[in-house]
Amino acid sequence: MKVLTVFAHPASKSFCHAVLDRFDAGLRDARHTNEIVDLYAMGFDPILRSRDTPSWLTDTIPDDMLERMRLRESLLGEAGGPLKRFALKRLIGDRDARGIIRQLRERYQPKDVLVQQQKVARAEALAFVAPVHFLSFPAMLKGWLDRVWTPGLRTISPRKPGVATSTDVGRD
Repeated sequence: MKVLTVFAHPASKSFCHAVLDRFDAGLRDARHTNEIVDLYAMGFDPILRSRDTPSWLTDTIPDDMLERMRLRESLLGEAGGPLKRFALKRLIGDRDARGIIRQLRERYQPKDVLVQQQKVARAEALAFVAPVHFLSFPAMLKGWLDRVWTPGLRTISPRKPGVATSTDVGRD
């Protein structure tokens, strides 16, 4: 089985790291493969920024929601100045909202997020190793989930264990 383990703790000599080492060894003993994503070691940026917008837009957005989003107006309003607005107008041209979404997803999805999403898509199982802080997990892990776990992400299907399918987050 291909396991993706997401690790979120800054200290290499922590209890969490010892748990990670033992978990990894157990998987290898059972002849499974384990890819470890150490969020702190790789310097993952957990902050959801406006550049992450293309990750949250998909062709599956219902027409009524898409209309209410007023995507063209919203993007142009957030462009940040006349030069950026001009460049954005040239980029999106006369495309409809779905065409704008396709354009943004193809050209502007953050590369660090795409790399992580590819790792999730390849995995047959996911594991998370992190401390519990005040009844929640660390902000680093929360940021990874917010930026990586987006609509359309290929994930492990809860109905068919081990089968990667394309799902929309929040839909059953």
